[in-house]
Amino acid sequence: MQRKKLGFEKKDTILTYVAEISKRKNQNLLIDIMKQVVSTNDRVKLLLLGDGEYFEFIRKKVNDYNLQDNVSLLGYKTNVVDYLQISDIYISTSLQEGLPVNVIEAQFCELPCIVSNCRGNIDLVFDEKNGYVVDMNEKTIEAFTNKILNLTENPTLRKDMGLQNTNYVKKYDVKTITNEIANLYMRD
Repeated sequence: MQRKKLGFEKKDTILTYVAEISKRKNQNLLIDIMKQVVSTNDRVKLLLLGDGEYFEFIRKKVNDYNLQDNVSLLGYKTNVVDYLQISDIYISTSLQEGLPVNVIEAQFCELPCIVSNCRGNIDLVFDEKNGYVVDMNEKTIEAFTNKILNLTENPTLRKDMGLQNTNYVKKYDVKTITNEIANLYMRD
């Protein structure tokens, strides 16, 4: 799948978030963030992959904010990696996580990640190394907006942070995990 097939231009910066559309995954905040981002740079596009109880609420908010040209609600997809491969930045505004496989998948695709400061996310993203970690407080929208715009304006930094992810996600590689499990069985 190529960017052009989906109607994106080379100069667009594509953010992607793969998650159930829910209160816990906090796409509501992300739409507020996009409103701020687009007021500065309307070439930033957001792909939301997922379905859920808040899907229509989020669609209405996108329409209310007139963000239809910048936010695409794509629904549930099985070919997530195709979307990650055309993306420039991965984003997660989740309120809580376990082990966020969506972030791991983005890291395997060498995407810099901008994530909320919650358990799971902070186990995978190290601030200013392979992405940014944003605290959830009264300045959250401003902080996410600044991080997005910073990476949008700095493709070299984006690439460097993305490449750092290859080092961080090695421990989640199937071969590594298989070897660790085999070693556990061998010890007993």
